[in-house]
Amino acid sequence: LALSIVFMLLLKAFPKCMVYSMIAMIYLVFAALIVFGAINQIWWMVITFAVSLFFISCMLCCFRRDI
Repeated sequence: LALSIVFMLLLKAFPKCMVYSMIAMIYLVFAALIVFGAINQIWWMVITFAVSLFFISCMLCCFRRDI
């Protein structure tokens, strides 16, 4: 609960910085999950997160002016 309150306060104070940092965190987490799946040969995991990362990248490309 405390972290969500801090997150909302930071989002209100620094919206652009928080949005870009969350986008970077999503990319890092998805890349880490793709690498983890490839190392452990969990191919459904690699494919799922690679496709998800592709769709997120397409959405960011389409909505880059709204960010």
